[in-house]
Amino acid sequence: MAQLASRIAAALSTLDDRPTILFGHSLGAVVAYEVARVLGHRLGRPLDGVVVSGRRAPSDPPGGGVHLMPDDAVVEELVRLGGTTGELLDIPGAREVFLPAIRADFRLAETYRHVPGVELDCPVTAVIGTEDTEVDAGQAALWAAHTSGGFALRTFPGGHFYLLDHAAAVFDLFASPSVPKRG
Repeated sequence: MAQLASRIAAALSTLDDRPTILFGHSLGAVVAYEVARVLGHRLGRPLDGVVVSGRRAPSDPPGGGVHLMPDDAVVEELVRLGGTTGELLDIPGAREVFLPAIRADFRLAETYRHVPGVELDCPVTAVIGTEDTEVDAGQAALWAAHTSGGFALRTFPGGHFYLLDHAAAVFDLFASPSVPKRG
């Protein structure tokens, strides 16, 4: 995770003084958090915000062993979460193309462990689906401990992939007062 975050932060470090809000969903939420930690140090200024979606706080690791399961079980888990209907992965040759990346995502998500240290000093908004079986409001609220820059929790109807049905409203979070303002 540290290497991934460092590489992404290096690519984004050219942003200079442009307003910058990072967004990440599920595993991407932790990636956005780790990138924000690195960027805050490299840029010498806090970001304008981080929006984390569908993920427990870094200090509350989910664990799990999906990445160790047989292919059929990985597909079943992906379907259960709402990430696909499974039909895509039934196309001949599709599993060979997509499952290695999907399994790698599960491995990174399930084995990530938060290393205490520099926390964020920018606003953080956690967003979850009200029927998400992977993270509830109490678990999402723990993100507040990872920033000194303000925290907000937003919910939308739906499961882990609630944002597929609420993309415009989630996008509006970047411009609305629901993202707590710094200062």
